[in-house]
Amino acid sequence: MSKRTYYILFLLCLFFSGCKKADSVSNEIHLEKTGNQLTLPVDTQTSNFFEDYSFYNQNNSDNSFFLNLNDRTNTLYIYNLKSEKEVKKVVFDYEGDDGYGNLSGFYFHNVDSVFMFSRSGYKMHLTDTGKTYHTIFDYAADDRYVDAVVSGSLNNSMPFVYQDNIYFKTFYGGNFSALSTDIISSLKIGYAFDLKTNNAVVLPFTYPESYWDDGKKHFEFSMTNNDSDMVVSFYGDHSLYVYNLNDGQLDVKPAKSNYFSNGFAKYPIGGTREERLAYFTKFQRYGSVLYDPYSNFLYRITYPTLNGDYDPEMLRGYIRFPKKFSIQIFDENYEMVGETLFENNKEYVPANIFVGEEGLYISTSNPDNPSFNENEITFELFELSNM
Repeated sequence: MSKRTYYILFLLCLFFSGCKKADSVSNEIHLEKTGNQLTLPVDTQTSNFFEDYSFYNQNNSDNSFFLNLNDRTNTLYIYNLKSEKEVKKVVFDYEGDDGYGNLSGFYFHNVDSVFMFSRSGYKMHLTDTGKTYHTIFDYAADDRYVDAVVSGSLNNSMPFVYQDNIYFKTFYGGNFSALSTDIISSLKIGYAFDLKTNNAVVLPFTYPESYWDDGKKHFEFSMTNNDSDMVVSFYGDHSLYVYNLNDGQLDVKPAKSNYFSNGFAKYPIGGTREERLAYFTKFQRYGSVLYDPYSNFLYRITYPTLNGDYDPEMLRGYIRFPKKFSIQIFDENYEMVGETLFENNKEYVPANIFVGEEGLYISTSNPDNPSFNENEITFELFELSNM
């Protein structure tokens, strides 16, 4: 099951006012606008809300690329960030001898090694940007878990390579609502595929033991990597979970947002459509976690609770374009050193965010932004600064 299917299941079941520095006096680092922007064109078949995207740098600013997959057309767009132009468009056949199926995500290791993930069948395709070769891998390991869940947006979880393995996210394929609360801690969250032996395994890493102790919460999570550390942030848990890929050890790091209360809302099982919509948009939750290899910092997006009454149509818009969010900043030891709050947001799209050489880029292609242009996606560059 693809990530888009999950999101559909979830949902069925003024100008930007500025960045506010975190109130905690112990936090000394915040994000600051540089005034620099990055603008990339999009064609008529592509939304300027990107779902599967990534940044790639080849140790040379002239070879810094931004990539976006349009999974509706099976097309990978490659942009040169220096020229801010599309330099290549790779279209993948659905069927035939060279078919890739319906693509759900990708991992761009380098120009010679591009991993493409099919939406079903536990298939991973390896090729290059010229499609001069095509190798298909079968990573089926446990049919209780779904195909690779690849996302660059709402709960960023891009695959990554460490040593001889490629790692990627998965979910339990059954009905979470029907599970007993003690089962969640036995469910696995990722695959590892050995690129030398072509052997796939489900990773031993699971949900936190206490994740459903206070009631069922959404099963989503975000993951990133820092060398041998796979860092995971769960939708309804304050902590960061650091899984070591070498020895399998787990380190749990306290990481509560300054703008969150202690508890989380329970998923409204049996609730109305409006109640489910409110759960995914009004109540506090953690989103994407991203590692910055250039500064050795970690970022996590948070969505504080929205107080007051909101029209359902307005709440639907908040899924992609939230009214309020913050970005936590963690050091190399995963200790929080700062948090920047964005209030009354009508400019930014925190689901479209990436780390580049110069800092953190956040999309400004929000429909409420007066400068919104559906023919392009624009990012604003932020940098870390001491208070």
